[in-house]
Amino acid sequence: MERTPLAYAVTFNGEHISYTELNQRANALARVIRQQYQVQHQKDLSADTLIALYLDRGIDMIISILAVLKAGAAYVPISPKYPKARTQYIITDTVASIVITHKHYQNLLQEMVESLEQPLSFIDAKEGVNYDINNLNISSQPHDLAYIIYTSGTTGQPKGVAIEHKGITHSAQARLNRYPDCKAFLLVSDYVFDSSLAGITGTLLSGGKLVISDNYDPDYIVRLLIQEKVTHFLLTPSLYSALIQPITEQIKYLELKTVIVAGEKLSERLYLQHKQYAPNIALYNEYGPTENSVWTTFNHCTEISRCSDIGIPIDNVKVYVLDDQQQPVPIGSWGELYISGPGLARGYFNRPELTSEYFIDNPFTDAESTSVDYQRLYRTGDIVRWHNDGTLGYQGRRDKQVKIRGYRIELEEIENTLQQQNGIKEAVVIEQEQGGHSYLAAFLILEPHCTLNIDECKQQLRQSLADYMVPHTFTVIDAIPLTINGKLDRQALPKSQWKNTKEYVAPRSEMEAQLCELWQQILNVEKVGIHDNFFQLGGNS
Repeated sequence: MERTPLAYAVTFNGEHISYTELNQRANALARVIRQQYQVQHQKDLSADTLIALYLDRGIDMIISILAVLKAGAAYVPISPKYPKARTQYIITDTVASIVITHKHYQNLLQEMVESLEQPLSFIDAKEGVNYDINNLNISSQPHDLAYIIYTSGTTGQPKGVAIEHKGITHSAQARLNRYPDCKAFLLVSDYVFDSSLAGITGTLLSGGKLVISDNYDPDYIVRLLIQEKVTHFLLTPSLYSALIQPITEQIKYLELKTVIVAGEKLSERLYLQHKQYAPNIALYNEYGPTENSVWTTFNHCTEISRCSDIGIPIDNVKVYVLDDQQQPVPIGSWGELYISGPGLARGYFNRPELTSEYFIDNPFTDAESTSVDYQRLYRTGDIVRWHNDGTLGYQGRRDKQVKIRGYRIELEEIENTLQQQNGIKEAVVIEQEQGGHSYLAAFLILEPHCTLNIDECKQQLRQSLADYMVPHTFTVIDAIPLTINGKLDRQALPKSQWKNTKEYVAPRSEMEAQLCELWQQILNVEKVGIHDNFFQLGGNS
């Protein structure tokens, strides 16, 4: 800020704010927060105090994040897109007494929390006009909380990941070391996801310009890239796949130097598209769970055979590849990734049992000679392996494996095989149920003017996949549904229906009739013929 006081710090929808104004407004709002807390609790705000944010995307969002940190508190982001129950849960779990929001949300929030048994006050994100704009004399300590981000999870209540100041400091410094030439960064991620910190901290600490995108529309994003002369951005492979074509059409007008993908596995198809249409733009594949402060490893993608690799650890991070007994596996063997270093979260907020399960003592360090930052391990649930050159290959998540008819199946392997077929632009494979039985459902986006022949598609799949890995249903869709963070929204995919492509042949005897009727009951299908395959119809072994 002191080096570039008049330079643009943040821009959103044509509105710009300089580093000086950003700092002054954050200082003023920080004083509002401290005063409001003192009035409400009759004591000064202390470290680890949690302040909830309920904000739309924009400049006020950035000011509020900085204000909470400057006040010596920790922020808890909540999306206005969240359902009521999730918002209530986060406010209750954190026992937040202050919410920074916009005026147009205050009545909604009041109705939402009136049934909660905790006092709650609201601060308008634009408050602080008449407050001191100079820097506050407050210094947070490395082990003080900086933020709590609630991850979705697949079952049960969301869990809050508690990150300390040393975590985001370590993460930001590593980013500055890796991308020192970031002049303008396009922020696509929602602030309820830690990937937003990659843009916020990395850009503002380097004196660059943070450009906030208002939505995921590809044409809109490309216009922003051109208008704001964006040099770097980070997004999911799903969203980047939708951007490839409009970027190609406007490539000569772009100043883009670096594309970073994260949050999902990078496919060979997307890598090839990038190399074909944007060969002069560096492509990085970053990996990192929320529990390790945004990122853990990175891979500068330069060859197709290694494009989905997650590369090497960032500065000051140690990683281990361990088997089920938590012993190191040989080079080339798959194992679970464990992480150690200053970026590790304090744990899961109010979830000591879960914290103990996933954050464990590090048996590979000498407690007397090793920094406290490396005396814990976080078990990620991600399956990786070491290559001979010291880089990490990535297979997928344990929880993305499915078991159907007794077979353990990697869904991404099927998706990659589908995307190699002519006419298929994108493919998503998920597990669905019918009549209590699981089956594989494929959802496809086709190239323009292409049609799908299911029989031919299956025949091609069987040339490289086992029969049990061939999906039972194939559904053509116009677009892949995305979450608010640009990731694949599997729950938004439609329920597919099994369609038997074989000609129906009726039973010819009483025995065949009884068997067909039995299969219809077991598989919950309307009609079974004598040539149908029990397992291809979704039966379990």
